[in-house]
Amino acid sequence: MLLQNKSVSYNDFHEKGCGALKEFEYTGKVYRTAYFWTDVVKLNGQKEIKYLEIGAFQGANALTFWKLYCENTSGKSEIHLVDPWISYNDYNEYANEQSSNYKNLLSNISRAPEACISSFYIHRGFSYDKLLNFNNDYFDIIYIDGNHKPEYVIEDAVLSFRKLKRHGYMIFDDYGWEEVHVGVDAFLTAYKDKVKILGCQNCQVFLQKLM
Repeated sequence: MLLQNKSVSYNDFHEKGCGALKEFEYTGKVYRTAYFWTDVVKLNGQKEIKYLEIGAFQGANALTFWKLYCENTSGKSEIHLVDPWISYNDYNEYANEQSSNYKNLLSNISRAPEACISSFYIHRGFSYDKLLNFNNDYFDIIYIDGNHKPEYVIEDAVLSFRKLKRHGYMIFDDYGWEEVHVGVDAFLTAYKDKVKILGCQNCQVFLQKLM
């Protein structure tokens, strides 16, 4: 592994995230939320924020991101979610649960405030296809938590990089997984002159685009 992981208080951030989700009457599983990012990601004060999440699951992370960073942007922000929500040969995690995960996501978003609902754009499909539809230099922050196989991690990172604004943030989840860190390390090696590594915290890698 290229990066040393820094462990911080999981319970504190988890409780804050779960507390925020109660406002949305969220139902479903909660792992990490955007509250884990507050020490690193500094977007507060921007009038509009464009956010992309690859691998959205049931919406917990995206909803907490909106609560933290977009609630006070007068409905001008955009939350884009890319996920096929299907089981396939190269991805059998949550096999036979993907249809219910998708329905749960829609239900969770539907109970959010109107300003939040209008910010969400759902792109159901594979990231290698959907990412091509976005303009280059469009997003302020991109969160990658899709297929964990190395070749998919690299593909998501390379395709996403062009869509990220200069000085925008890119975050990888689950760096502690062997397959994920192989993919992330390969990307970091190839793009070492184009990104600034902000750190690895609770197995999430934070980068900033330099050019």
